[in-house]
Amino acid sequence: MKKSSSAKASSSSALAASIARAEAWVRDRQNEDGSWIGEVELNPGPTAQVVMLHAVLRRPLPPKIAKKALAYLTRTQNTDGGWSPHHGAGSEVSLTCECYVALRLLGTAPAAASLKRARERIEALGGPGKANPWTQLYLAMLGIIPWHLIYRTPVEIMLAPRWLPIQLADLSYWVKAITVPMALLGSLGPAPAISLAGALSEELSVAGADFSHPLSNPLLAPLRALSGSVRQSIPALKKVAIRRAWEMIASFTEAHGDFGGNTCTAMNVLMALYREGREDSPEFKAGYASLMSYAWETEEEWRVQCCQSHVWDTGFALSALTPEKNSPVAKKAITWFKQRQITKVGGDWQRNTKVAPGGWCFGDHHDHFPVTDCTALSLMAAAKHDPAFARSESARLAVNWLLGMQHEAGGWSAYEKYARGKWLNKVIKFKDIENALVDIPKADVSAKVLEALASVRAQHPEVEPALKVGRHFLLNSREPNGLWKGNYGVNYLYGTAFAAKALREIDGAPRADWALATRDFFLKTQNPDGGWGEAEESYRDETKIGKGPSSPVQSAWALLGLCAGYQASAEEKAAIERAVEYFAAEQNEAGIWEEELFTGTVFPGMVYFRYELYPAYFPLMALRASSAALAGA
Repeated sequence: MKKSSSAKASSSSALAASIARAEAWVRDRQNEDGSWIGEVELNPGPTAQVVMLHAVLRRPLPPKIAKKALAYLTRTQNTDGGWSPHHGAGSEVSLTCECYVALRLLGTAPAAASLKRARERIEALGGPGKANPWTQLYLAMLGIIPWHLIYRTPVEIMLAPRWLPIQLADLSYWVKAITVPMALLGSLGPAPAISLAGALSEELSVAGADFSHPLSNPLLAPLRALSGSVRQSIPALKKVAIRRAWEMIASFTEAHGDFGGNTCTAMNVLMALYREGREDSPEFKAGYASLMSYAWETEEEWRVQCCQSHVWDTGFALSALTPEKNSPVAKKAITWFKQRQITKVGGDWQRNTKVAPGGWCFGDHHDHFPVTDCTALSLMAAAKHDPAFARSESARLAVNWLLGMQHEAGGWSAYEKYARGKWLNKVIKFKDIENALVDIPKADVSAKVLEALASVRAQHPEVEPALKVGRHFLLNSREPNGLWKGNYGVNYLYGTAFAAKALREIDGAPRADWALATRDFFLKTQNPDGGWGEAEESYRDETKIGKGPSSPVQSAWALLGLCAGYQASAEEKAAIERAVEYFAAEQNEAGIWEEELFTGTVFPGMVYFRYELYPAYFPLMALRASSAALAGA
C-alpha cells in the first residue's frame, strides 16, 4: 500500500528532525581545537595492567584514581567470578588473573566474596599456567610466578642474520612494537618481588599450575639447549641484542615520549627502563606521562584505553555532518587536520617505498605510524567540507603518499607496504587469529582509500590508474559467499558496507558486478524491527553471518551499504524506510543512540573495541544517506 503525500511529508519531516538532533549533538561534542575524541574501550585488561605496573615501579596510584579503578574493575566482573575480553564473551583466564591481582593491589581482601569467585574461576580455566605470555611476564615481574617458569622471547631475535627468509622488519607494526619491548624486558630479569607476592602466588595456586608452553615441546628441546649454550659461550651477544632492541624502540618513540601508540608497548618499555635504573631519565618521565594520558576518567570510574582514536573519530565525525559554507565547525576540524598531518617524520613504512610523508595516524601525534585508511578518512572529510582543500598542498601530499603505499595487486595494508612474508600468516597463528604477523592488504582498509581517492579524482587525475587496479583488487577480495569480511569492524556488515561505498564512489552508480550481491545481503539480513546485527561469532561460524539482535552501529553500516547500491526498487525503499523508523525509535533524548556491543576490532577473534562515538556519527551518516536515497539523489 502506497503512502499518501501527507504521510510522505510527515516521514520526511521526522527524518530531517532526527538528523538535525544528531548533528547538533555531534557539533556540540567537538573540542575547542577542532577534534572529536571518544573513548576506545577494550576491556579491563589495560587498567589492571597499569595497576600492576605501578606496583612494579613502587609508585602507588593516587587514592582518588585507585578508588575509581577499583570501582571499574569491580563493576566489570562477571557473575561467574571472571572477566571477559568484550561484552557478551565468556570469562578468560589471562584477563581474570590480571584483574584479580589488580584488585588485591588496590586493597581488596582475599576473603572478599568477589575474589573467592574469581579464584574459583581462575582454577576452572586452568590457572595462571594457561595465561598468555604477557600476563605471565607481568606476574613474574611482581614475583608472583617464578621467573624460570615463564616463556620469554629471546632478545637475540634482534640479531637474526639477513639471509633468513623472514626478518623482524618484515613483521607488522604491532608485532614489532609489542614483541621487541617484551623480549627486552624478558632479558633484563624480574624486578624485586612485591610484598604481596608470596600471598598472591599461594592464592593463585602457582605451585600446582602447569606452565608448559607450545615452544617447550620436547621435539624443540635440542634447539632450546643449543640456543642456551650459544648464549653462555658468547655472552656479548646478549649485550649487542639489548642495544639493538633499545635502538629499535628509540626509532618509534615519538617526540612527546609515546612508545608505539599503545599501552602494552609503553608499559613494557617503562618496566625495562626501571630495570635498568633509568626511572629518573627524560625518556621514562615523558613515557610515563604519555601512558597516563590514555586514561579515561569519569565521575565514578578510571579506566585505561589501549589506544587513542583522535584522527579516526575526527574524520568520521566531520564526514557525518552536512557540509555548510563557511562552517566554523568544519574550519576548526580542517585546521586541526592540517596541524596533525605527518610531513616531516619517517618510519618503517619507508622500507619498501620511496614516497614522501603525507599521511595521518590513528591517534594523536603518533608520527612514526601513519595509517592508510586514517589518511583516506582525513582527506575525504576535509575535501567534502572545503572543496578548496582537495587542491591544497596538504591534499597533494596525502594523495601522493596513498598512491605510494598501494601494493602491486591494488590493495592497501594499514601501516606498511610489505614486500614479503605473507606466508607467515598461514604458518604461524596466534589463537587462530588471521593475518596477525604480517599486515597484508585488506579489503576494508583498501575500500576507504579507494573511496577517498575517487572523491578527489577531479582535482587529482593521477589517481585513475590506482582506482582501476584497486577496484579489481576489491572485487577479488570477496569471500566465496560474494561478500566482504570486516577486519576492523564486526563483520560482514562492516566489510560489505564499506566496499559498497567505495565501489559506488568509483563507479558513480551501482553496477551489477557488486550491487546485486550487496543489495540481496542487506535485504535478507534486516531484522523485523528494521535494524541489523551481527555477532562476533560470525568470524568462526558462517551461520551467524549478518545475524544478531539489532545494533545501532551495525544497522548504520548496513544502511550505508544498502544506500550505496540503491536502485530505487520498492523492496529497497521499504527496507530503508523500516531502518529509518528503527533509528527514530532508538534515538535517545540527547539525539544519539546507545550501543553496548564491541563492534570494532583489530584482531577478529581476540581483540574487540567499543568506540564511544560510533553510536553518534555512524547512524547520522546512515540517516543522511537514507534521506538522499529516498529523495532520489
